[in-house]
Amino acid sequence: METERKEWPKKTKIITDEHEIKKIIETIKSYPETDYYFSGKYQFSLQARGIQHDYVMNMFKKFELVKYIEEDTLKFGDTGYDLYYEIKQDFHHLVIGVALNKKTGKLDFIHVYDFRKNLQKYVKIKKSATN
Repeated sequence: METERKEWPKKTKIITDEHEIKKIIETIKSYPETDYYFSGKYQFSLQARGIQHDYVMNMFKKFELVKYIEEDTLKFGDTGYDLYYEIKQDFHHLVIGVALNKKTGKLDFIHVYDFRKNLQKYVKIKKSATN
């Protein structure tokens, strides 16, 4: 018997406004490192992509490099953010996905990956897809 998979109404918001980005970053910064939780998916993404955890933690704190954020409403109502860190102008970014976990009060690290595309083009396409 095949069960029907129910999808939650996932809402993606593309954030490019500097003021909004700073507001989100302030919320994320309010979590002490003792409240960080590293999911299995995060651990797997490190291994699969050959990225070092120490490198991610070092980059994570460089919030001035965040140029763009994708905000999602996640399955259980938590808010998730993909933070796009600009490492080299236009074509090399590090994406760190985190979630504000309402149930545990932790900052969950969901995934991490290198993003090597033109960010302006990507944002334009993504915005038109979510409207």
